Amino acid sequence: VEAQGECFEGQQAVAEVVLNRLVADGFQNTVNGVIYAENQFRSVPFLEDAEPTSIQYEAIERALEGPYVLPIDVYHFATYQVNGNVWGRIGGHVFCYESQKERTGILETGSECDFQCGDQSSGERIDGTQKRRLCNCPCTGL
Repeated sequence: VEAQGECFEGQQAVAEVVLNRLVADGFQNTVNGVIYAENQFRSVPFLEDAEPTSIQYEAIERALEGPYVLPIDVYHFATYQVNGNVWGRIGGHVFCYESQKERTGILETGSECDFQCGDQSSGERIDGTQKRRLCNCPCTGL
């Protein structure tokens, strides 16, 4: 819903921002937590009535599996520039890094999950060549 009027790449990028926040320090650690965080997504009041299309499901799948549109440390988007660390623009949205452009705590293969479960990760890395999920546990909210 947040990017329904955007091109496919823009819809995927918005989904990637949600997933990027999920694995970053300083944000909620579930998809619901990220989406429903106060004042983060204007479309939240409309989610209950939303009917996703096959295009939107495909954008989410690509956000999870790649190929990726954004670097994993792009955490913000809006119709305006939210800070001085702009990654770029896709359609009507400007995508930005964190103000300090902090790196996320992505796990090495075999490291323990940063969330509650402590499971072993499947080796997802910052370089964007592998899946964004840290592990296959329910604590990531995926």
